Amino acid sequence: MSMTLERVRPALLTDECRASRQDLCRLAVGGVTQWHVADLARHARGCRPCAAWVDGLAVAVGWLERMGAATPSAGLEDLAESARQALLRELAARLARDLLDDVARAPGRPRAARQVDARRLLALAGARALRSEPWRSALRLAHLPPRLRPPGEDAHSVFRGVALRLASRLDPLGLDVALGHIAILERTGQRAQAQREAERMLSLVG
Repeated sequence: MSMTLERVRPALLTDECRASRQDLCRLAVGGVTQWHVADLARHARGCRPCAAWVDGLAVAVGWLERMGAATPSAGLEDLAESARQALLRELAARLARDLLDDVARAPGRPRAARQVDARRLLALAGARALRSEPWRSALRLAHLPPRLRPPGEDAHSVFRGVALRLASRLDPLGLDVALGHIAILERTGQRAQAQREAERMLSLVG
């Protein structure tokens, strides 16, 4: 019987099975068992769910032993950190584009997709990093339902300024953010500011 079936039908796991599995775990790591080893073996042979469970335990123990004995490749940690940083940059760029969509009142990505990215950010950066700026405010704004945003053009103007500043911090040289920011300034009649922003972006990219 598979472990999946055991989870679906938990009543099949008896107290005797639970006790034997605890002892088998102790035995696997060299601990002292409460049952005699012969009794454990007899139970495992006669109980199909426990026999399947023992097979899985043996695979897990073997994998842990191989991982513990393996020597990390030279530079593997540096490579992993480079990959983590690259993923963080990509997620930051996505979050910046989400904010631009909200500023432009475009449909943008659904909240479910944004929430998946937030969980990825949590896994890559950790909770402490996401409580600092600009992550904290950017995530809060990007996950704010439209119905909770302040109504009216004046309120949207304030939201727009905050969101654009956060987007530029998340992806300071991203063309999506730069061009979107300049386009919004143009549409809102701030041509002089748009020109200054264009010149600033050009100076940054050399």
